[in-house]
Amino acid sequence: MTVNYRPTQGLDKVYAYNLATKTVLSGWPFDVWSWPKGYPAITDIDNDNLQDVCIATDSGELFAIAYDGQVLNGFPKVMHAASISGVAVGDIDGDNLFELVASTSDGWVYAWDTTGAALPERADWPMRGVNARYTGVQPQSPPAAPTLEMLGSCPGKARFKTTGMTPNKNVAYLYAKGIGSFKVPNGNPCAGIVLGLNQSVAVAAIVSADGAGIAKFDVRLPSNACGNIYMQAIDLNACNTTDVILIQ
Repeated sequence: MTVNYRPTQGLDKVYAYNLATKTVLSGWPFDVWSWPKGYPAITDIDNDNLQDVCIATDSGELFAIAYDGQVLNGFPKVMHAASISGVAVGDIDGDNLFELVASTSDGWVYAWDTTGAALPERADWPMRGVNARYTGVQPQSPPAAPTLEMLGSCPGKARFKTTGMTPNKNVAYLYAKGIGSFKVPNGNPCAGIVLGLNQSVAVAAIVSADGAGIAKFDVRLPSNACGNIYMQAIDLNACNTTDVILIQ
């Protein structure tokens, strides 16, 4: 499940909001009976592919709350003093399952096993402030691979469009008479990068991508290019390359 809500604390209650609609989720807020301590951890601890919210309190209880505001079976866990840390999640014993960890005001640290598989996507908010630097920022998905497509016809007017490039940086459009594994020689941008074109490669154009990482190259294609010439683009900042396409 993609977490699209954010717990907040106040008046001994934990709230979960849908950030898209800015409304409280059904089944929430959850009354924890005493003051929540630290920050919640959000992770799937019962292996049902839905995230759970884990909260420790100043009465020494640790709650695990399902997406619908219901307490999971086996919870709350009881500690012998008030929590001072909130809850952290991780695989601390190497069994590939998450454990929950909390500490108390009398100097003890508690750890509980769970049945949740210790996979990165199962712990969207595993510790205070989301991550070890407390930035409160969710990790971002990796950028999409660069793409190249041809719009128009051959022969005639055509546009080569790339996406996934570095915003506001240069993109080189390359062409060759065949595919291969030509390595960009020293002294050139992106030296050492292996292209999908053969040694007949040449530069058709260098253009700047826009703020969204999209670059466009317009050209009139002659008939002898159709079915004979291959194109590829390379991000001259990140040195990422697109797939090779045949002009046709």
